[in-house]
Formats: sequence, structure tokens, C-alpha cells
Amino acid sequence: MQKITFITTGDIKDIATAKRALGMANHLQTLGWKVSIIMEDCLENRHRASLECNSDISIKYFPKCSAQEERKAKNKILKRN
Repeated sequence: MQKITFITTGDIKDIATAKRALGMANHLQTLGWKVSIIMEDCLENRHRASLECNSDISIKYFPKCSAQEERKAKNKILKRN
């Protein structure tokens, strides 16, 4: 099984990095990929992920923080993944 982790930045309303990840996640999962998405923990990101991703997609959230703290949080999630 192949794996992919999409790493996004910010709120989907302001920064569109999550749109591609959310748009591709279900398609890749149906092709047999294990899909994970790392997103900032905010209301809009949670809402869009719940609408667009099926339950087999692993979504991990990190808190809104400074760029340095965001990098640390993402690395920590990746190591656990």
C-alpha cells in the first residue's frame, strides 16, 4: 500500500493549500492509497474536511501558532504517522 501525507498551511478561507489535498484525498484512497492530511485546527478547515473526506482519510490538526511552532507541530505529527 502506498501512503501520502498532505501538509497544508493556514485556514482554507485564506490560503488554498488544503483545497488540493481535500480534492484528491478520496480519489487516492479509492485507488488503494493510505491518505493523511495535516491541517491547522480551525472551524473552516474542520468543516470542509468533514464535508469532503470520507472516514478512511486520516486528518490530523495542529493549533494556530507561530511559523516555528507550526513546523515543530507538523514534524511531531509526521513522526507519529
